[in-house]
Amino acid sequence: MAGHGEMRPEAHAAPKRDAALLATGSNLWHRQFFEHALSAILVLSREGRFLDVSRVVAERLGLSAEAVYGRFVTEFVPPGEAQGLMRELERVFDGGRGVRNAAMTVTLGRGEIAVASMFPLMGEDGAVQAVCIMGSDIAERRAAEEALRVSEEKYRSIFENSAEGIFQFYPDGRIIECNPAMARILGYHSPAELIAEEGDILRRIHVQQEARLEFLRTLAKNGRVFDFEAQIYRRDGRRMWVSTNALAVMSPDGRLLRVEGATRDITARKRAEEERMLLVAAVEQAAEGMVIIGRDFKAQYANPAFGRIVGTGQGGPGGAADDLQRSVDPFLSDSVRGILALGLKWSGRARQTRGDGGTYVAEVLITPIRDETGKVCNHVVLVRDVTHEIRLERRLRQAEKLEAIGVLAGGIAHDFNNILTPILLNTEVALSDLTPDHPLHRPLTDVVDAAGRARDLVKHILAFSRREDAEKNLLILNPLVKETMKLARGMMPREVAVTADISERSMAIRADATQVHQVLVNLCMNAAHAMTPGGGELNVGLEVVEIDAAGGDGGLAPLADDRAPGEGGAERAVPELPPGRYAALSVRDTGHGMDRSVMERIFEPFFTTKPPGQGTGMGLAAVHGIVKACGGAVTVSSAPGRGSVFVVFFPLAGDGASNNRVG
Repeated sequence: MAGHGEMRPEAHAAPKRDAALLATGSNLWHRQFFEHALSAILVLSREGRFLDVSRVVAERLGLSAEAVYGRFVTEFVPPGEAQGLMRELERVFDGGRGVRNAAMTVTLGRGEIAVASMFPLMGEDGAVQAVCIMGSDIAERRAAEEALRVSEEKYRSIFENSAEGIFQFYPDGRIIECNPAMARILGYHSPAELIAEEGDILRRIHVQQEARLEFLRTLAKNGRVFDFEAQIYRRDGRRMWVSTNALAVMSPDGRLLRVEGATRDITARKRAEEERMLLVAAVEQAAEGMVIIGRDFKAQYANPAFGRIVGTGQGGPGGAADDLQRSVDPFLSDSVRGILALGLKWSGRARQTRGDGGTYVAEVLITPIRDETGKVCNHVVLVRDVTHEIRLERRLRQAEKLEAIGVLAGGIAHDFNNILTPILLNTEVALSDLTPDHPLHRPLTDVVDAAGRARDLVKHILAFSRREDAEKNLLILNPLVKETMKLARGMMPREVAVTADISERSMAIRADATQVHQVLVNLCMNAAHAMTPGGGELNVGLEVVEIDAAGGDGGLAPLADDRAPGEGGAERAVPELPPGRYAALSVRDTGHGMDRSVMERIFEPFFTTKPPGQGTGMGLAAVHGIVKACGGAVTVSSAPGRGSVFVVFFPLAGDGASNNRVG
């Protein structure tokens, strides 16, 4: 082993080996350096001949390095630039010193060379043998600068002309930068005006501070915010809606540097959404049924009202398609489809059957919906249940008819009574002068009897026309009805079973006791006749009912068109009376009943279904007149073969429970 301070033999051999390696490899390394150098390198003689070039220079000249050797640089450089280059070259040769930061640009073939330095290459004798010029090809840099300029112009144009407001602001809410659209959205004339604003811009513009806090919370949690909608104030105080996308820009140590993003004005969209929601709410809550059908007449939508009208309960977009189509098809007959196929609208009334089996009358309007080209793309079907209106119209016509008949009958009755009075008076005077065995006594007696019947008929007519003044006293109805029922039982045929369901609660009305007695007797006798022959059951009821403001009577079902009393819950018709409490006197029979055509005429004077000689047709007419004069109403529910129910409503006097004596 060698001791300390002694060198190994290999250590003495290393410098010699390196020197030999340098001598043998210098030319090879020289060529590899020029081949791979990224800079432009030119080695020139004093005359400007190329002694050597890097690959970058050869590529710009479009020649190989071997083809460049020995040629003059001035062949490839414009004359003006060549003169300057040669002067600098001569200065280096003469001075023997290099030039740094030459600040010279030379066009060389297809490229431009930015000369960074020029320095002499010395021989062994110390004389300058060549000059090396080193520079960089600025063509790529120029291209990059041009691309950057174009890119900056493009994005500046986007920034300046964007319809969306683009912004940057500090964490404290001060604006850093914004585009003109952002200024316009907030009501400023220019970005400079907005940037000049001091303080937290977010706090100032947000209508609801909770929305601002929610925006900041979302930004802090996720680092960005997408489509955040909020209502803000413009500079002039007007409110508007905006949608914002924002990004939190953080520093390497996690601090918030700025917030940047874009905002767009969505006020028009929000207004359109509000209008659309208002329209949707109107359609959904409308009382009229609405259905949208396609060109192929397939139902696409129905609102809830349509389901209520047709009795299926379906409606809206969630209804079963097949059930909805089955509900719509009855309105789309072949003739209706033919009219719609021509692009025309159709309107009319149709009697339909509900899902529960009941019938109703619908007023239908079907209109086309056209697209922007004018072609029919859909149809809208409007359905309105007019059953109640039709009933009211029918009742109004009936009331007007009875009123007109009453006026006519009252006038005739008064005139007839004036004629009848002298006949009856003179006949009675003449009869008083005759003995019973006189030949004229019997004929004159017949005249008096006939005149008496005529006088009773006049009373009925005057009662119907409500032109006979009767004293209306405070009357407790319960005992009067019970007493009248005792008399009525004796007048009924044996095959008619009479029952009574009379409330014990005292019911005070203002009426004439005789007239009320006449009303009940007429109704009972009419019911008994309806059960002849064969008999049946007659029931008389008395109770207190309350009629609300809508014309209903606190649980009393509406009049059924063709159902028997008691079927489907149709106990009584609903009277058209002011709201309040009423005594309801009902007479129910199990007789042959009536169809609608008969029911519409039963209160007309002299209308009767009895055979000739068995009735005057004034009984129900008198009932109608007496009840109307008391401020009440009469309703009837009947069907052929299923009996009838007459209900008389008398308004209660006071609290309806008075125990006062009959006045």
